[in-house]
Amino acid sequence: MHAVISFLELNEEDDVLDLFCGIGNFSLSAAKFAKSVTGVEGVPLAITCAIQNKKSHQIENVEFQKTSVLSFLKTTNEKYNKIIIDPPRTGVGESLGLVKKLAAESIVYVSCDVRALTNDLKLFKGYEVAKVQAIDMSPQTHHVETVVLLKKSG
Repeated sequence: MHAVISFLELNEEDDVLDLFCGIGNFSLSAAKFAKSVTGVEGVPLAITCAIQNKKSHQIENVEFQKTSVLSFLKTTNEKYNKIIIDPPRTGVGESLGLVKKLAAESIVYVSCDVRALTNDLKLFKGYEVAKVQAIDMSPQTHHVETVVLLKKSG
């Protein structure tokens, strides 16, 4: 969590989009530093928990959308200057092109599968890898979380 928030270097002017937000862990943490945060998740139970977490922490600058990431990206007209992506093990998939169209200044990608991360990073044209941190959340297994900061090129 700390790596994601510190990589983003948030301030009170930032509008953050948290894709595949789950129960809102990153969204709620980012809201402490950003102007606004929108979390998007297609799993109904996860969004129910995210909304409950928002209420219990009394955080007002977070909005959660219960829809697939792809559907949200196809219809949003909002501008976000920073994006968090924490996709399933398969990676971002066909949503990747729509993420790039948002032209955020920075993207933090959290991956639980190095192969999916590698495949997705090859397609992030217009962005450069600025930082990488591996986090071993499951010691003595092959599972490693990888946090990557992508900065818009040029």
